Amino acid sequence: GVPLFGVNCGRVGFLTEQTEATFSDALHSLKTGAYTIVRHTLLACRINDGAPSLCLNDLLIYKHSFSGVVRIDFSVDEHAVGELYGDGLIVATPLGATGYSLSAGGPIVADGLACMTITPICPHTLHIRPIVASMDSTVVLSVSDRGFVAADGDRIAEVGAFPINVGQTRAVEARAAQVRVGKSESGELGPKKLCMSGGEM
Repeated sequence: GVPLFGVNCGRVGFLTEQTEATFSDALHSLKTGAYTIVRHTLLACRINDGAPSLCLNDLLIYKHSFSGVVRIDFSVDEHAVGELYGDGLIVATPLGATGYSLSAGGPIVADGLACMTITPICPHTLHIRPIVASMDSTVVLSVSDRGFVAADGDRIAEVGAFPINVGQTRAVEARAAQVRVGKSESGELGPKKLCMSGGEM
């Protein structure tokens, strides 16, 4: 696909490393060829026997109503992890790990690591904690309650009160391309954008 060049005009935006202040210099670098192409891994989510949906950031399973919980049974590479009772579950790429997953208590993933994170949302099952799995892993999720399934924030399915495999979530060969000017500043941008150094949003 066409490589993306992001300019951050808001607050966070880990994919948009350039700002309005650095835009002119970055545009000059683009014109002179002083840039690199970074390729980000995508996740493929297949619901039962349906066509796969691709995710650049994350796959979300969330409960249907404001009250109550959703039950999600899940496994990683055919090894059962357990039953989750909570608000939902997020499976994220390294890029998506700084989004909803991070807000739900998931880990920050260092730039370049080939992994996916599995993060429960407000779990009542306290032994289910965030998991980091290999990007070669296959995650299978089975939902037994009503809920929603979303890929990168877009709802792709509604789950009824019957077992459904929202699974076969795995990495695919396709990649999303990003234009990077200069070296990655993820080590600096993380604390700065998350106000970990005491700065203001």
